Amino acid sequence: LVKWTSPGNTGVPDRMLFGIKGSGYVAFLEFKAPKGKVSLLQQWWLGYLGEVGFHATTIDTKQQFLEILIEARKIPN
Repeated sequence: LVKWTSPGNTGVPDRMLFGIKGSGYVAFLEFKAPKGKVSLLQQWWLGYLGEVGFHATTIDTKQQFLEILIEARKIPN
């Protein structure tokens, strides 16, 4: 899990998650407090990243985060 900063690109997701070696799996994760709001710009980025083939989602519970970790681990080499 890597903190992602992209100067000049407001609204990009907070973190990038890379899958197991050789899988090519990359997820972009926007972390929010429970019931936190995703801005319109954040929604746009998540949608764009999803359209170009990445897993991009908002995480607001520990369970959602654990499910993403499990998914990243299951991607075959």
